[in-house]
Amino acid sequence: MITFAPRRPVGLVHPVHPGPRAAGGVLDLDAATARRWDAGPGDRVTAEVMIGCGRCRYCAKDQPTDPDTSHLCRSGRHLGSDLPGAFAERLVLPPEARVHRIPDDLPRSAAVLAEPAACAVHAVRRAAVGAEDVVVVSGIGAIGACVLGALAADAQRLIRDTGSNVQRALDPRGGGAAPKTIVAAVRSAERAERARALGADAAVDTTRHDAADELRDLAGGYGPDAWIECSGDPDAARLATEALAPGGRLVLCGIYRHRAVVDWNLVAEFKELDVRGAHLAPDAFPTAVRLLAGGAIDASLIATHRHALDDLPAALDPTPGDQARLKAWIDVRGDKPD
Repeated sequence: MITFAPRRPVGLVHPVHPGPRAAGGVLDLDAATARRWDAGPGDRVTAEVMIGCGRCRYCAKDQPTDPDTSHLCRSGRHLGSDLPGAFAERLVLPPEARVHRIPDDLPRSAAVLAEPAACAVHAVRRAAVGAEDVVVVSGIGAIGACVLGALAADAQRLIRDTGSNVQRALDPRGGGAAPKTIVAAVRSAERAERARALGADAAVDTTRHDAADELRDLAGGYGPDAWIECSGDPDAARLATEALAPGGRLVLCGIYRHRAVVDWNLVAEFKELDVRGAHLAPDAFPTAVRLLAGGAIDASLIATHRHALDDLPAALDPTPGDQARLKAWIDVRGDKPD
């Protein structure tokens, strides 16, 4: 699975074998790993990107019911950077990898979206959305597109029912309700059209000078109640602080290539905004797989381009400005059926 972006935001030590997201069939594993993964040869699975160290305060759980915070591990390893990734005919995973089975009827082109869908579920939980809320989503790439699907009513009920104790503590109102209005913050007509197809009620062009006013008008003049920022664009984070209603919630789940200039008086003194980060996807993979399998997140609108493994160089060099592309998936099996 490939994200189309012109630059890497963080440095990598080369050589690196990329490909952080994968879905496929198990070929072989030992008995202990089979028990750990609840999977065996022939089962179809997907794997989480990060593998925690298993020893630190974030990885260790005193009780099985304790919330999962392993995504906060500072010594974790990542597929496609610290570990060999999925751009290969075979992928070897260590036994401590976090692996999830996927339904037999879920196509690989959808199953490979489990990781961005899980990130979206986590971001939506962090946003603590209520039934009367106006919610803005900026950055309609893979994660932002999955966020739009995760905000739908059926998806929100599932997200609420499968949330961890930590997420419930973040939302004393209960959360888990579809918002009154979903707005996509976009920079092109093509992304606006795609956002509406994915479930947005409205789309606002953030390149307009009056974008903040338009966003406030869509929320009764007060401004949006919540904003989930997935673009990694510092200007989007700045616009969010300007447009959000007093008491609003800003969830940041993009990867930022540049430092953002934010008026902290808007955040604290004038609006008392709640700013939250969202990193990876603790406890969210099973929910994400169910959302993809049930169609709440429409993978066909997100995994827009398919390439064979031999076409990887072309897949990594998309046409600049092609707004029709969200994600490309690399089919290492060629034309073999699922």
